[in-house]
Amino acid sequence: MAEQLKSILRYCALLLIIFFVATWMTNILYLSSIGQKQQPLTKVTDSPLLAIIKSKTGLKLDSFQIAASDKLYGNMVGIPGHPYMMLSSKLNDIFTDSEKEYVVLHETGHYLLNHTIKETILGLFLFLIGCFIIHKHRKLYLVPIIGITFGLLCIQYGMVSEKEADRFALAHITDPNGMITATDKFRSAHYPPLDDYSPLWPILFRSNPYHVRIEMAKREIVNRENKLAPPRGHLPN
Repeated sequence: MAEQLKSILRYCALLLIIFFVATWMTNILYLSSIGQKQQPLTKVTDSPLLAIIKSKTGLKLDSFQIAASDKLYGNMVGIPGHPYMMLSSKLNDIFTDSEKEYVVLHETGHYLLNHTIKETILGLFLFLIGCFIIHKHRKLYLVPIIGITFGLLCIQYGMVSEKEADRFALAHITDPNGMITATDKFRSAHYPPLDDYSPLWPILFRSNPYHVRIEMAKREIVNRENKLAPPRGHLPN
């Protein structure tokens, strides 16, 4: 009985380590709502952003939540048929309409591309592999090693999801410059500044690096300009 309890505790510890390593960035953002003077969540049902999401992507979102926070972030989760989107109050206050459009399209991309489901399945799959290893070897030191390693693997997959969501946003956004200026604001919000060129970035951060995000937007601008330009040799009337 005692041995079974120890095994259960090891599995629970493994699951928690994987979860908290994989989601450490998100958890910090959520915790920023603690201690705010305004109510933690404010439901919004009449924002023009809802119409933008519907017209650009076809997703009908009845409302979203404004989370009281001095951090800049957006988030969207949910199983098919039950989307749930949040924007931080600071983002809602200081972002322009074009910048907000980028954020909500990016978050809608996460939902429509089923990133929450895919990342959950990956996390559970890695957890089961970890359980098998722990059960076979029964070494306590393996729990944090496997948990941290698999949590970091989840972060790598999370970066893939972030890049897919950025491509989705660019395919639907009215003005790609909104993605550029929004990225600049995300970058400026960090103190001390984060070095998105650092080799540690893809290991510890699931976000698409700032410079990569901006280059994606610049390429989209050039592609749109080329489509509008008249063919070579053609003289306008």
